[in-house]
Amino acid sequence: MNGFQRTVKYVAMALGLCLALSIILAIAGGVSALFGVVGWWQEGEMGTVNFSQEYAGVLNIDIDNDMGALTIRQGDVFRVEAYDARNSFTCRQQGDTLKIESGGGWNPFRWGAGGTQIVVTLPQGYEAQRVEIENGAGRVEIKGLKAGLLAIENGAGAFYGQDMSAQRTNIDAGVGEVSIQQAEFHDLDLETGVGATTITGSVTGRSRVECGVGETTLNISGNVADYSITADMGIGAISLNGQKISGSAGTPGAPNALHVSGGIGAVNINIQ
Repeated sequence: MNGFQRTVKYVAMALGLCLALSIILAIAGGVSALFGVVGWWQEGEMGTVNFSQEYAGVLNIDIDNDMGALTIRQGDVFRVEAYDARNSFTCRQQGDTLKIESGGGWNPFRWGAGGTQIVVTLPQGYEAQRVEIENGAGRVEIKGLKAGLLAIENGAGAFYGQDMSAQRTNIDAGVGEVSIQQAEFHDLDLETGVGATTITGSVTGRSRVECGVGETTLNISGNVADYSITADMGIGAISLNGQKISGSAGTPGAPNALHVSGGIGAVNINIQ
């Protein structure tokens, strides 16, 4: 995909988002009139549940979070808890893979009534072989996660991470905000969308960044001489330590390679 095609793609994404929001706002008034008549029935039919269970032998984690809050933290045991979860919430272990689904899609009749809260506690020193997280319009907060393969797909929600590491990392930032601090990512494949994306920490190996409409910031701990950087500029500027770049930068043949394809938003790369 060349620079012009990427620009068209992300302009279309932005226009599509604006159109979708306009439609939602237009029908919100009509839907709200039904709340008093149907709202009680929806709550009764759907219901909510609380859940708590410990697990052992988990090597892979798959999480699908629609609209609720997802927290991943460190603790003493491997435990999954859910509060105010829909009846369609599921958490099941299949062999060495744990699959968590918040259940269902957006329900206008529960708007403003709070959402599912999922808390995943990982024991100290735990390292997964594979972790895949799909976040729709929810809020994800992670503190302390280590995996061989980490795959994150963020839709319109917010994603905040701290102390995360992976040997191979795939991130699709989507429309929402993505901010990860104290990262240790090797072979990072990052695709940003409309929202702002910030990654701070170590980024090594062969990494690729494809930027969209939102601003992208990479604060990488290291030395510029240890990176071979290629920049394919779009509409937005690409800067390295405050200086605009286009083409090549860093050291050819360096142990770490970073390829950046610019979009509409600015790309800020800080290596120091």
